[in-house]
Amino acid sequence: MTRLNLDDFAKQIQDWCQRLAQLQQLTGESPSTPQQQEIILTAVEGLSTAFEELQVANEELYQQHEKLLMTQQALIAERQRYQQLFEFAPDAYLVTDVNGVIQEANRAAATRLNHSQQFLVGKPLACYVVKEERRAFRNQLNQLRQVEGVQEWEVSLRSPDQTPLITALRVGTIQSPEGQPMGFRWLMRDITEHKRIELELRQAHERLHLAANALDGIIYDWNVENGTVDRTQGLVEVLGYRPEEAQPTLDWWTQFIHPDDRQPVRQVISNALANSSAFDTEYRIRDKNYQYLHIWDRGQIIRNASGRAVRVVGSTLNISGRKQAEEQAQQSAAEIRQIFNMLPSLVWKFCPTRFQFVYISDMMAELSGISREAFLENPQIWDDRVDLGNESQEALRISWEAIRKGESYRVIYRFHTLHRGVRWFEVIGRAVDEEGVLYYYGSTTDITECKQAEESLHRLNQELENRVKERTSELEQLNHQLLAEIAERMSVEAALHQREQEYRALVEHAPDIIERFDPQGRHLYVNPAIESVTGKPPNEFIGKTNRELGISEPNLAIWEQALSRVFQTGEEQQFEFSLVTAQGLKYYQTRLVPEMETDGNLISVLGMTRDITDHKLAIEALRESEDGFRQLTENINEVFWMVTPDFSERLYISPAYEQIWGRSCQSLYDQSNSWSEAVHSEDREFLIGKQEQESRGEVTDVEYRIVRPDGSMRWIRDRAFPIYDAQGQVYRIAGIAEDITCRKQAELESYKVLQRERELSMLKSSFVAMTSHEFRTPLTAISSSTDLLERYRNRLSEEKQQAHLHRIKSAVLRMTQMLNDILLMSEAEAGKLQFNPAPLNLVQFCRHLVEDVQPTAKEQQVIHFTYRSDGTIAGQDSDEIKQKRFDFLSGLALWDEKLLRQILGNLLSNALKYSPEGGTVQFDLTAKNDRVIFQIQDQGIGIPPADQSRLFEAFHRANNVGTIQGTGLGLAIVKQCLDLHRGEITFTSEVGKGTRFIITLPLS
Repeated sequence: MTRLNLDDFAKQIQDWCQRLAQLQQLTGESPSTPQQQEIILTAVEGLSTAFEELQVANEELYQQHEKLLMTQQALIAERQRYQQLFEFAPDAYLVTDVNGVIQEANRAAATRLNHSQQFLVGKPLACYVVKEERRAFRNQLNQLRQVEGVQEWEVSLRSPDQTPLITALRVGTIQSPEGQPMGFRWLMRDITEHKRIELELRQAHERLHLAANALDGIIYDWNVENGTVDRTQGLVEVLGYRPEEAQPTLDWWTQFIHPDDRQPVRQVISNALANSSAFDTEYRIRDKNYQYLHIWDRGQIIRNASGRAVRVVGSTLNISGRKQAEEQAQQSAAEIRQIFNMLPSLVWKFCPTRFQFVYISDMMAELSGISREAFLENPQIWDDRVDLGNESQEALRISWEAIRKGESYRVIYRFHTLHRGVRWFEVIGRAVDEEGVLYYYGSTTDITECKQAEESLHRLNQELENRVKERTSELEQLNHQLLAEIAERMSVEAALHQREQEYRALVEHAPDIIERFDPQGRHLYVNPAIESVTGKPPNEFIGKTNRELGISEPNLAIWEQALSRVFQTGEEQQFEFSLVTAQGLKYYQTRLVPEMETDGNLISVLGMTRDITDHKLAIEALRESEDGFRQLTENINEVFWMVTPDFSERLYISPAYEQIWGRSCQSLYDQSNSWSEAVHSEDREFLIGKQEQESRGEVTDVEYRIVRPDGSMRWIRDRAFPIYDAQGQVYRIAGIAEDITCRKQAELESYKVLQRERELSMLKSSFVAMTSHEFRTPLTAISSSTDLLERYRNRLSEEKQQAHLHRIKSAVLRMTQMLNDILLMSEAEAGKLQFNPAPLNLVQFCRHLVEDVQPTAKEQQVIHFTYRSDGTIAGQDSDEIKQKRFDFLSGLALWDEKLLRQILGNLLSNALKYSPEGGTVQFDLTAKNDRVIFQIQDQGIGIPPADQSRLFEAFHRANNVGTIQGTGLGLAIVKQCLDLHRGEITFTSEVGKGTRFIITLPLS
């Protein structure tokens, strides 16, 4: 009831009193019996007394109304102060009802949830939780209604960029005077950065652990000053000694080094400690079973400021144990595949371009009743069993539409299994581009139970909403019946008092220190959190400045400067400082916020101080872990690398990459695909297949070639293995690549030696076959002629005897020539063929050679010899001037007459041998300024194209020679003799028309 209504009510009472007096007067004047008048007067007096009491009650009600107005104004002022505290708190504060519907939200909450404060009011808090955690959030909200006290847990909230914000919740219950829960107070703190640092620190530890485990050996840390040595668990793998059996000294290790290697190892380490920054050595060491192992030891020397060696960090690798590591890797890969097939969901890989499923896990039969073989043979069998309802068919259409567009998708539909009836399946497909080919990696999960639970929950929510609506309608009817405004004011007072308690509880129980300062820097308010830091209760701070409280000078200067700047500029300030507390050294961050009056005047400053010690220590621990990891990886010759599962980003590459690849590490960070671009073109497709295996979580061990920027080629052995996150998913792929070029070169040399031995064996076989065949014919001729001469010499005429003797002589000459060819070829193969140059008249030499060869010609065969000088043709009858000019040019060089005879004699003999009777062999000699050229042209059978590539191989003869005798050594001898003369030979040939050989010899 307002003040105006109270005045009107008082006037109405006065009017009623006047009317009562008039009634009393009229009663005395009216003609009635005394008894009636007495009754009327008695009633009027009672009514008059009641009106007087009502007037007194009205006065008392007016006084209570004035007091209530004063109380209401005080509560409003107090609420404004706490509202400012509530608004400028660095953490997000919310007030909700028991169903989690937001009633109030401060600025930090609006910023956190990316909506205005007005928009948030009336919205369920659960809708801002990420979808995957909403059910758990609602369950936690239900539990809050049944428990007392403050509850704490973590939840992920949606952000504008779709990145989950990890938030720590601290929730307290708001109770009615009867002790019933009316709502909740929420304190929300963003811990995303803290969680990220924790994850990076854990990943750094994982990388360090993986690097240590990836090495087939020991990582050690030797303190040179005190002689102690810390070794990793690899000690068991290398020597067989458990850590408790080993002494942390250098002498304990040295005693197992082979006696012949002990002194050289000491010398290498001693020299390195004195003059170098690292050492690298190999030696033998005895394990626990008294077996010697070959190991490789490399150490990095760390020196102090004066240059003295104080620490050695290094690694010891068992060179002979790599085979065992490979077998273990294969076993691990088999275990991973087995685990993959044991997942409760059906996992698959699909190629849309080929419309082919590359992989299907063993869950196919258990999930749908369809065998893997039947599905792979006809994938359409799956779509045929999808429910024909509109919802399921629409989901199926959406999935195929997404595949057509190359987009990822997630759909839910009903499926008719062969053994479990109708089930709800959730199908998730993720599009992945693998070297230009689109693949889909996906999973199919049976969510029937989840779907049924959602339907039940939906029905319960509908019933709850109906009940809420009914209850709301009843409350609205009751509110219309409340006419007494005094009760309403008391309700307002109770609400204001409740708000005051809420804000006070938020401030009093906040983990951060909250302070209020006046313009003189005195404390107006301090919450209880100050006592846990300073050991002093809040009341000792009220009315005192930081200087009066005895704050240390460095921190005092920071505080006074920041407070002064806020009061001068009206702008917020933020700073950090450290403080020694009972718990040790702590780091704090303070935010100062100006508080304004309604007229805009700054009256006080609100300060909020938060403990950031854990954040500082986490950053420092992360830095130390990263330093340890880099120190390890930068002191091994192998390349340690780490990438994302899709190979789109290189997360780490060790410095050994620059030595082996010849490229900078930064170039690989900038362009991740430069790794595969450096691979030899013949091995690149194979490497892409290896990366696909690694993306599926398989361990690989492969060898391939790379081409360095300088054009040199190196052989690489690359081992890779997956890294799993807490959910068992591959989120990193790590590996070690090493240079095995030396090993490959040794294998190639061995292969060449083996091939050479095979060629010599084949040459030996060819030689035996040739000599057996070629010697048999002349020996037969000698044998038959000798036998005839012995038996019938007296009967044979002198002419026939001479013919037989000539036949024997020709056979002997032929055998001698074959032996000479074989000996000459043997000398050439052994590198013993002599080159003895001397002055020689080429024209005269060629003429004599023609005279020597002509007698072996067939009937009417002729060798026609010509020579020319610098392009001028000169026949056998050329004049003296041209002869002298040719002699001058040809005399500029020295010639080996024996080798020239082999070269030209073999070519002329072959020309006669393979030419028909009556044919002409053209023999031309040309002298240039820097060279002489011999050309021999025949009209013989020619050389088939199939035999031309092997023409100069020993014992090789063309397939068209028929019964023409020969050893196949002539042209091989020609090539060897030409090489000693540094000459060249070329030829052109046509089957059935003849062959032209061109020999070029340098004059220089």
